[in-house]
Amino acid sequence: MTYDERIYNKAIADGMPPILSTLIVAQCRGESENYTSNVFKSCTNLNGYKWVGQTTALGPCLKSPEGDYYAKYASIEDSVHELTNWIRRRQAAGYFPKDLSTITTAEQYAKYLISDPAHHYFGTPLSSYIQMLTSQLVNIGNFVTSNSGAVALIVIISLGIIYRKKLFG
Repeated sequence: MTYDERIYNKAIADGMPPILSTLIVAQCRGESENYTSNVFKSCTNLNGYKWVGQTTALGPCLKSPEGDYYAKYASIEDSVHELTNWIRRRQAAGYFPKDLSTITTAEQYAKYLISDPAHHYFGTPLSSYIQMLTSQLVNIGNFVTSNSGAVALIVIISLGIIYRKKLFG
């Protein structure tokens, strides 16, 4: 089973809807530099989560540029579970919609990720993060076509955003 499939299956098992689960795959691919980053390889950490004593992690791993440590996970599934737990916590706090199936584009998802001002999720500009998610959706190609048509729809929607921006600037 590929990393993409493992991530998608765990997100689904954790109750994420299919389109959001596909966005999570794109996010994990992008944040782990297509599964090649040192943090991913050394810590099985897909999203660069820092060690803060979370029960889903084994403990601290590599030292970050900021001087703290990245969390180490026993498996890809544990790393995905950390993310889905984070989404559920943000959902309970009102920063994600009650119905997660309403998240259908990379742009929506990125905006929800940064909606809680006390929990900055990523340090790049929103437009750059949306572009990363969208490009990763295109990169998952075979994975997307092997899943439901609803999941493939997200690629079409996201591509529409890219082309609209190129045409209308």
